[in-house]
Amino acid sequence: MDLVTAAISSALATFANEAIKESAKKTVASAYDTLKEKIAERFGAKSEVVSVVEEVESLTPTTISSSQAFRTLERLNLEKDNEIAQAARKLEESSKAANVNQRSVEIHLKDSKSIGSVYTEGCTNVRVEGSNG
Repeated sequence: MDLVTAAISSALATFANEAIKESAKKTVASAYDTLKEKIAERFGAKSEVVSVVEEVESLTPTTISSSQAFRTLERLNLEKDNEIAQAARKLEESSKAANVNQRSVEIHLKDSKSIGSVYTEGCTNVRVEGSNG
């Protein structure tokens, strides 16, 4: 997978992930808009390249890599353009940061003794049974 399609795929997965905070999604959306602007500047706002990007946008993260539009976008090798590649790297970094900052942890304590505090803000599936602390 080339840099541009990897970045777009990562961004779409980030947008679909309900556990990621809206502020992180806005950062990713801004980087995504910048990438799309660079592509439109290079090829034209009404170009086939922009149409393919828009078609890829309409896909779900589970169907994206098997789609014809995705394979077409990959073959275009957009990363050859330095400005597009730079925007794609920024998008990929933003998506990774958003996903790293996501908290999705399962904690299950049963019949445990108190040994301190567990910080659970933003965690899901936290359950304590029969603790004596």
